[in-house]
Amino acid sequence: IRELVNLQRINLIASAGTWYYFADDPERRRQEPLLEALGQDVGVHALRPDDAIHGVSTTHHSSPNSEYWRGDSTNHELAKRGATIAEYMAMQTLRPRPAWLVDAKPDQRPSGAGDDTTEYLATPTNGRMGRLWTAPLHFPLEGSTNESDLSYFDRLVGRFRSLLLSGGHAIIASHPDLNQAILVDLIEREELQNTWVVPMGSAVERCRAIFDYGAVRCVRGDSADICIVAMSDISNLALDVFMPGKASAHRVSLQMRSGQAQAVSVQTRSADRTDGALAWEAADGHHTCDPS
Repeated sequence: IRELVNLQRINLIASAGTWYYFADDPERRRQEPLLEALGQDVGVHALRPDDAIHGVSTTHHSSPNSEYWRGDSTNHELAKRGATIAEYMAMQTLRPRPAWLVDAKPDQRPSGAGDDTTEYLATPTNGRMGRLWTAPLHFPLEGSTNESDLSYFDRLVGRFRSLLLSGGHAIIASHPDLNQAILVDLIEREELQNTWVVPMGSAVERCRAIFDYGAVRCVRGDSADICIVAMSDISNLALDVFMPGKASAHRVSLQMRSGQAQAVSVQTRSADRTDGALAWEAADGHHTCDPS
């Protein structure tokens, strides 16, 4: 553990690992205090969704004796057991986002479907968001136990780079008992020390603080200025203000305190102007708000 944490600190100047254990692994409880003291996260590598532990992130194990990931039914069970983060295995996403939990109703099941299926159309009227968030697909560093270079990782290196260039959340998966020299090679080649590298929980919490419903909103100030209010403390919240007639957005960065309105200062102001649109972003994507 200390060797790999030192690898992170030397090459990334960060503590960025999330360690996933099988639910019944006795080493998890023994090693968890040390990992947390070293700035690492601890999660569960689940054979079944009922392996999930309250307040802990979850990944899905692929093997003949594993349920792996079964879509809605897996997410429902993870949410019921209080998991905070789960891999979203259906497609690659740009960033962590809330899980959409489909509520099963018998009259919504397709003709011939069994009682235990949730394979039906998800609409806003039969689903909800909870505290469970989903993470993007990870990029595996190794395909076997004897990898000596980045050949396996490089099968998807184009998608990895595209995700980072889009401001997305890229996750590198590695086995701690295998050759970590190739992780150092990857960090150096892709210059990952210049990115924001954190454990899974920290990345999701920042996205939650910005992208959760109602977490950040724009309001009118006393002088009709555009003001931003956040429900959580957020450092370096980047905002793009799109003014009429301007070819590019005006970007500002704010230090947000929970519940305290911050005025957005835009240089191009006039008494008879039409308000522009405002967007805020975190690791990726953006929300847009029309202040009118």
